[in-house]
Amino acid sequence: MASATSNFEALVAAELAPTPGRGRATSRIVVACVVATAVVMAFHIPHGHWAIITIFTVSQPNAGASLTKGVQRLIGTFGGGVVGIVVATVFADQPWIRAPLLGVIAIAGLFLSRTTTAPYVGLLGAFTALIVVAAAGNSDPNAAVAVGLWRIVLICIGVTIGTIAQLVLWPDDPEEALLDELTARVDAAVRGIRRCLDGTPQALAPEPTALIQSGLVQHLDLLANAEASHPALRLRHIEQLTLIEAVEHLLTGSLALERAASTEGTSTLPLAPRLRELLARCEQIRDALVHRAPPGAVATGTWTDAATAGTGATHLLPAVREMERALHDIVAAAGGLGEAGHHAAAALPRSPLDTPGPASFFTPAFSPLNHADLAFALKGGLAASICYVLTNALVWPGIETSIWTCLVVAQSSFGAIVQKEILRLVGAILGGVLGMIAIVVAMPNLEGLVGLLVVVAIGSAIAGWIMSGSARIGYAGVQTGLAFGICVVDAAGPITTLTPARDRVLGVLIGILVAGFVYRALGPALASVQMRESMARTLRSLAALARVGVVAPSVEVAPNRGHRWTVYQGLATTMRLHDEAQFEAGGGRPEMVAARDTILGLVRDAQAVFLVLLDLVRHRLNVDLGDRSGPSRAGRRELAAGIADMLLWAAARVEGKPTPDPPDLVTLLAHAEQAGATAATGTAEQAEHLRARLLLYRDLVGTLELLDRDVASATAGT
Repeated sequence: MASATSNFEALVAAELAPTPGRGRATSRIVVACVVATAVVMAFHIPHGHWAIITIFTVSQPNAGASLTKGVQRLIGTFGGGVVGIVVATVFADQPWIRAPLLGVIAIAGLFLSRTTTAPYVGLLGAFTALIVVAAAGNSDPNAAVAVGLWRIVLICIGVTIGTIAQLVLWPDDPEEALLDELTARVDAAVRGIRRCLDGTPQALAPEPTALIQSGLVQHLDLLANAEASHPALRLRHIEQLTLIEAVEHLLTGSLALERAASTEGTSTLPLAPRLRELLARCEQIRDALVHRAPPGAVATGTWTDAATAGTGATHLLPAVREMERALHDIVAAAGGLGEAGHHAAAALPRSPLDTPGPASFFTPAFSPLNHADLAFALKGGLAASICYVLTNALVWPGIETSIWTCLVVAQSSFGAIVQKEILRLVGAILGGVLGMIAIVVAMPNLEGLVGLLVVVAIGSAIAGWIMSGSARIGYAGVQTGLAFGICVVDAAGPITTLTPARDRVLGVLIGILVAGFVYRALGPALASVQMRESMARTLRSLAALARVGVVAPSVEVAPNRGHRWTVYQGLATTMRLHDEAQFEAGGGRPEMVAARDTILGLVRDAQAVFLVLLDLVRHRLNVDLGDRSGPSRAGRRELAAGIADMLLWAAARVEGKPTPDPPDLVTLLAHAEQAGATAATGTAEQAEHLRARLLLYRDLVGTLELLDRDVASATAGT
């Protein structure tokens, strides 16, 4: 017990500790909340906490994200307000219709939140509509109209003040953050090349591997935020995408180089001059990114791949060629750095690994055949309807918070629901306690607006500090600010009643209990099950990646946002579900912990396969071996098909489906190597790259054997 308590205290201390930028983020929230409170009090506007919660909501990690969130909040609020007003006025005398319609609104909002590219719009629209419909109470449409109009006005005030604070007060520029991230990756590649030259390569360097795990998905989000902050950047969208992808290729290429160089008996001396040139070019690009200036030209040597024949460095060639190609793309894409005006560049080459599919507001999941998301939405709608009926049956409008709590805590898995419920309840209690302290201690002694603003500043600073922490506690800070705002800001003048704080906490608790009961009773979507499904989807994405380049790239079907993005997203989703599973019933039992650790091992295996597979696929795309037909090409095609089938087999095993025997990759590899040994290729360089290609296949087969072993362990007894 003492150990658990000390661990909890250490976790809380770590989460509340100062971090870079946390003070700035908190200060922006405090200033915005003080200004919003002054506006609300000056004009005696009711429901002032809506402006406060909006400020917390639009306070994102950077200015571009804040602007995007603010726009989505405005759209969702306006649409939901209109829907709520229409429902409340048309069915003013028919509460028996309003109850099921409220459920339908909740269902629509939750479904849109899972099946569109702007999920916040649908969720907030439903949230607003529920607030307006609930305000109708006992057949009072005027109250609903007033609430709907005031909510739209207050959200506009909150978005305006909060977004201006994010853009003007010590802003965190997403473009700068993106360039800093790219600089860190190039610097990691520099250190990797230097280790190879020094003779101390690492098979799996921890820092670059961590950068890979948090890379592409985060960078694309930063790019979207940067383009929202700086619309002129949209003219260089292709350049920016190419720069992001090329830097990612450079980093994964350096990892492949170190992995190959760490093989026993391998020497980088035959390629040392070429590696030193790579190092110089990487350092120059890193410095250019640091100074936000276009990289200058570098004198390059004339290197012949065939010169490595017989030196024992053949298997270094794919990584070296990939890094050289990435550097070329970086120079082409970074030419606009430091220019006063962004310009539209000629179309830069895009890798088939990263070619995105068509973008739209609705995702492919927006379909009546999407039974999983429909079931999820139906459960949330039922829970909201139950809370609405309960609120009216008890004639207790103070607990209306329970209705929209059902939407807020609705998450993709039961573990995530429990986690969100805990954070919402903790935040509501903390905000209520702060509000009570303010009411009991400060309010009786306040004589003017200045004193109230000081109280608001203190409360919002506490909530803002919590919110600007990690994702583990951030939502609790939002709820703390909301509950505190309800207690302190909603009345035009000093407050002496504790009823709002009490009702707020009770409403949240009732909503949590009802939603938890509904989701559990109607078949919860367990994170412990979903993490296996996500792992299987990731393995299938790897299988699709394994087929890239086996036939002409022009006929490849590109998934949404590219093959690499799909794999990255799958790995990130599996890791998130792994964390959520610990909140489910029995999550602390040894067998449940062991099951999660097993999936974590599969994630590590998949990452290793991913890095080797990237090196192999890019070598296919970069190097033409010249053998259009014949046994060598046929042998490699059979091996490539076997690798893809092996990954599909592993995915089926992870899901617990019956499977035939897996492909015999060792035999397929032996056939490909035998055919390659007797192949007649066009040039000496092509012959050398054929040997390098086969070495990559050997490396990949060895990595897949580890995956096969861990899949067998993970599915033993199933």
